[in-house]
Amino acid sequence: MLELPRLHGAEHDVRFDIDSNLAIKLTGPGEYGWEGGLEKYLQRLVWCNELFEEAFFVEGLVTLAGEQAERLVITQPWYDADHERPHPTQDEIDVYMRAKGFHKAYDGAYLHKTRDLAASDAVPKNFIRTRAGVTHAIDVITLEPTGSKYERLQNMVHGQPQIPSDVVVASVVQS
Repeated sequence: MLELPRLHGAEHDVRFDIDSNLAIKLTGPGEYGWEGGLEKYLQRLVWCNELFEEAFFVEGLVTLAGEQAERLVITQPWYDADHERPHPTQDEIDVYMRAKGFHKAYDGAYLHKTRDLAASDAVPKNFIRTRAGVTHAIDVITLEPTGSKYERLQNMVHGQPQIPSDVVVASVVQS
């Protein structure tokens, strides 16, 4: 795997496997995302698969040479990004998130309209826009806000103008 092209993110080392057309993501040694342990990280992946209809798969654990702690290995499809505009705009993300059942709290943060779940870090760098114009969430953080965090997000949603459903339908039909 060391010969695969490598990218670095805040939470993962990412490699592209040409043969399988997959992004291979490795967490940091002994780390499982931005918050919580392995169980919470896996739950966030399940929510991403459910809410964004993506295909994140847990491949297993690996300890690389010279490291003392295990890394979680995840794969997901590698999308052929549009070369001129590989990431959607924040406005396009707002429409995408609304189509997925989210209300905007602020740029990059959304609250689901029927489930007590939020999405954060929903910014252009964490989405891919394909050559066909299809948007995919590739690194959005899902979480279950509780107590004052949930109330604060709800208040922000209520204070934010939301995209009307007819705009979402028209945008989805065009792509």
